[in-house]
Amino acid sequence: MHGTAVLLLDVVVIALVFYGLALLTGLVHEVREAREALASLAVARERRRIARDVHDLLGHGLSAIALKGELAARDPDARRAAGHLADAARLASRALADLRAIPGQAVTLTLDAELASVRNVLSSAGVAVRVRGEAGGFDPAMEDLFATVLREAAANVLRHGAAGCSCTIEVARGMLRVTNRATPASAAATDPTSTPASAPISAPATTPPAPPAPAPVPEDAAAGPSEALGGNGIRNLRDRAALLGARVESGPTADGRGYTLTLHAQVSPVPTGG
Repeated sequence: MHGTAVLLLDVVVIALVFYGLALLTGLVHEVREAREALASLAVARERRRIARDVHDLLGHGLSAIALKGELAARDPDARRAAGHLADAARLASRALADLRAIPGQAVTLTLDAELASVRNVLSSAGVAVRVRGEAGGFDPAMEDLFATVLREAAANVLRHGAAGCSCTIEVARGMLRVTNRATPASAAATDPTSTPASAPISAPATTPPAPPAPAPVPEDAAAGPSEALGGNGIRNLRDRAALLGARVESGPTADGRGYTLTLHAQVSPVPTGG
């Protein structure tokens, strides 16, 4: 009787051992699949980050290089044309440096440098630039976000704004707002219904003039809750801002003649040594 009990105990123990080995094998396979899934997710996130950085960092630079090249080709003054080409070469070198730094996540923008660059490029395109407020007192991550939003906003102005329009940049602690507004002259230049000054006017004098054309809305801007217009610029900015607890808002101005891009962020004071 005792021998039978021992034999049954051995059988139960052996069965439990095999059952445990089977469970362990299954767990090993699950852990391996989980690691592969995490690796695939990490690769996908890195690809998305690189694509986002390429768009955000190079969009403005390439638009500015194209603008400087066009200005150099059209300018009859050789000295000014040479200056435009020198600016284009400098912008190309900067874009190349940004591109090389993307894989290592070493791209860091400063708001002061971006303000100077944006003012120079937009002024060259015939855009009246006005800056309100002062940049300063940001931690590096938040300053990089502010500079990236400013760069994307300037790229939108270059792509969609008309010569003679105005761009107002407002900087404050926790807020950056860029407003691109069409002036009456630039709106008339882009309005196909407007009558040239040299053409005879056949309409009666009492006919009211056609309303100015609204400023073009960037293709990658979100109109309200819809993302139907497509594009990645504003979407990328919102993703970047969300990582730092900030938010990006965009839309037309109240009068319909401009477009506004606004960044709202919680900015903590930068500690000073002492």
